Amino acid sequence: MTAVMAAGSVYLSIWCSRHGWSYWDLFIFSYFITVPYMAVEVVGLSLAGLSGRPNIFHAPEYSLGTPLWIHLVGHIVGGVTWEPWMIWLICCVLFWLSAKIHGSQAAAGL
Repeated sequence: MTAVMAAGSVYLSIWCSRHGWSYWDLFIFSYFITVPYMAVEVVGLSLAGLSGRPNIFHAPEYSLGTPLWIHLVGHIVGGVTWEPWMIWLICCVLFWLSAKIHGSQAAAGL
C-alpha cells in the first residue's frame, strides 16, 4: 500500500505542476490518496478484532505491541490529521522540483 501511495504522490505532483494546478489542489489530492489506504487499514484491523486473531494489519512487528483498539484509533486519527499533511509536504517538494525542471510558472504560486 505504501508503494501505491508513493507512486500516486509522485504522479499527482508532476501532473499538477505540468497542468497549472496549485499546492492547494495537492492538499486535496493528499486526502484522496490517504482515504483508500485508511479504509483498507481500518477494515483489516476491524477484522482482526472481530476474529480475535492478529492478521497482517495487527502483527506484532507492525503494531509495536499496542492493543488492537489503540492501533485502530491511531490509524483513524493519523489518517485524517498528520498522514495527509506529510503526503502533502512531500508532494509540494516534488511539485516544486517538477515545476522548476519543466519551467512552469505554477511553482511561484506558493
